[in-house]
Amino acid sequence: MTNEPDREFTVTELSDLTQLSRPTVSSALADLVEEGWVTPAFGDEPTRGAGRPARRFRFERTAGVGIGVDAGPHSTTVLVADLAGDIVVSRRTEFDDLSDPVVAVDAIDSAIQRALGDLSSVPPVYGLSVAVPGVVDPEGRLRQSTVVPEWVGADIVGELSRRYPRAAVALGNDVKLATVAELRAGSSRSSHFVYLSVGRRISAGIVMGGSLQIGATGAAGELGASHAIRWAGAVESAIKNDERSLGALARDARDGEATAVAIIEEIAGSIGEGLALLALAVDPELVVLAGPAAQAGDVLARPLRAALAAVSLDPPELAFAAVDVEPSARGAVEESLAAFRRTGPLAEPSVPS
Repeated sequence: MTNEPDREFTVTELSDLTQLSRPTVSSALADLVEEGWVTPAFGDEPTRGAGRPARRFRFERTAGVGIGVDAGPHSTTVLVADLAGDIVVSRRTEFDDLSDPVVAVDAIDSAIQRALGDLSSVPPVYGLSVAVPGVVDPEGRLRQSTVVPEWVGADIVGELSRRYPRAAVALGNDVKLATVAELRAGSSRSSHFVYLSVGRRISAGIVMGGSLQIGATGAAGELGASHAIRWAGAVESAIKNDERSLGALARDARDGEATAVAIIEEIAGSIGEGLALLALAVDPELVVLAGPAAQAGDVLARPLRAALAAVSLDPPELAFAAVDVEPSARGAVEESLAAFRRTGPLAEPSVPS
């Protein structure tokens, strides 16, 4: 029912879908209605023979929420979604300094509370996923970060789990979660693609067979960690003393401003070889360009296409990200709801205070 949240089902339809007996389905529905997960309704479709219409049921999307947070050293972005995945609140908050992990957890919690306060009533939080800039291992621990090194080793998941006891809480790499957003919400054109985020940091997410690949230690796609590949520092080196933001430079390059075009082309030249090597290693059908530099359009894409063509007889296509607004937070929402669907509520209902 969660996959078709607006559809109404009869007991017979649910029995056919689940291969359970009608009495079993009816008993389960009674419990779900009592707990607020399912709403009963009378439809217009008549039953067999005379009598009133068959009773119908639909999933109650407002029974709780899933939350995605994109957290960094100076800001948080919180997205709140109903249980069907529709975003109902979006809130960005700026901070002076979140380098201390204790301060950061308090700030994340405070930002979540303010976002929940934008709703007419505060629902239970059933899923919570936080995107962070760094390598996150398969157990959800931040192993390495050049952006927030103080967070490494901090029990962010444990502390948030104590504050949101009914939520499935997880930590994830920001670019990998943006890749999840592209895969799910962006309806990507391929199940084999590389997601290349070109911002002040350059990083990649890898999707193979429709699944995000994180690797044995969570470092899959972190080519920027290698000094042999010129991703680390590529943007700073190209921008030099230009005071424009990378997004502004990219837009100016797209409009043909000569200095901006030269900067974007230098960035593309620095990252093209690493992208080509990554494409050789994983053989994607598609490379998705994302991040502020992607606003340059073909000024960025053209030299990257050339780099890919130089090493492959059948280079992947290039496309721009479909999810270009808060992709990391959106991917975190997707993951929070996916975790909830796998585990269900983890404790007795509890609205955080």
